[in-house]
Amino acid sequence: MTTNFASLRAHSGIKSGKLSVGGALAALLLTACVSVPIASGSAQALPRVATPTCTPSLSALLVPTCGTLFGSTINTKGSERSSLDSIARQEAQLGRPLDIVHTYYAGTQSWPYANDTALVTDRSRQRYLFANWKPENGSTWAQVAAGRQDALIDAAAARIKQRLQGRPFFLAIHHEPENDLNAGIPGMRASDYQAMFRHVVQRLRADGAKFVSVWVMMSWHTHGERGLYSSAPTGFYPGDDVVDWIGADPYLFNGATLKSVIDQTASRGWPGFYTWATRDHRDKPIMLAEVGVSAPTTTQRAAALRALPAQVAALPAIKAVVAFNHGVDKNARYDYSLDTNPTVLSAARAAFSSPPFVRIGS
Repeated sequence: MTTNFASLRAHSGIKSGKLSVGGALAALLLTACVSVPIASGSAQALPRVATPTCTPSLSALLVPTCGTLFGSTINTKGSERSSLDSIARQEAQLGRPLDIVHTYYAGTQSWPYANDTALVTDRSRQRYLFANWKPENGSTWAQVAAGRQDALIDAAAARIKQRLQGRPFFLAIHHEPENDLNAGIPGMRASDYQAMFRHVVQRLRADGAKFVSVWVMMSWHTHGERGLYSSAPTGFYPGDDVVDWIGADPYLFNGATLKSVIDQTASRGWPGFYTWATRDHRDKPIMLAEVGVSAPTTTQRAAALRALPAQVAALPAIKAVVAFNHGVDKNARYDYSLDTNPTVLSAARAAFSSPPFVRIGS
């Protein structure tokens, strides 16, 4: 999703520097279990959450042996001071732990931060960080591939090893590059993106950082028919050896189904993103790295959320779904927040605790 991520990135920083991180998290979780705030609307009883149909284990690439993982973005609100507050509130509201915590970084930000570490090393919950990093720091893709930001990459690897204590995590390198493709600017072609992605992944691996790479695209059919998702020089796909998961960012508007968005075909032979991924890269699990649900009415939004579990189950290569849990966008057109009102929250709470969604974090 194209948006201003400056505020999102801030949520991952050490905004609450005076907190004792581990103790604060425990206190926040305890408090969140007592009070479940809702953004607007009158209070109503939340539904009981369903019992998972299986308890998965994870492969070395964090692929569940059964079901679909669930996660959300960090979205601090009101008086909340850090990502710890945000995740405690979301877990209490949704009646389940988050398997994946999605956060955004760019350039020289010193990620992973202390709060990130606290979230994924908390022994009462099994969560996995999903770091979304744009490492260019003012460079072009070609310049990154040529080594201009190697010191930045090496420093990130050192922090990862020190702060995450060997715990694996998901890592996206410059998600949605379709936004930034500019064949008229030297160093910003699709082939340059491929080279940049390969260089960053390979250098982090050589530095000893333990992570699972996620290649994240918008998944639009218009991009597919232009060849942007191929491994040819005109496409963004950097190669199976540096991609562990294939990611897509589907946004469901006005009652659109998941398949109609993530697998939309085109008149020039594009089979749809999901079909392409499962046909040409059949061993790659698929992550819906940002899922937003928006509709003109509360009733329509709730209905779309209730329909989502069955739609995910019908696309079995999808092994993780991460909600883009944010309010009205910068153009004041779409609201993706899951706690907009009690009806929407109730539908989200039921949906993300229903099969095929599972829990590794309980």
